[in-house]
Amino acid sequence: MNQKDRLNNLWTTVENIENMTLQLYKDSDEFPAINRNCKRILASAKMLKLNLEQGSGRCFEDRLIP
Repeated sequence: MNQKDRLNNLWTTVENIENMTLQLYKDSDEFPAINRNCKRILASAKMLKLNLEQGSGRCFEDRLIP
């Protein structure tokens, strides 16, 4: 597997984390602690995306590398 494929896989994994966290956030209205932790997870996922963009030297712009 080349570097571009690894980066695409990592990007997809981070997007999956974001999607699962957003769903958890929506389903946990009655649990403020879960909502707070979901916000933290989403912030961490954003940082991971920024790290991937910096590491690749390219901008993903919320999509896979062509």
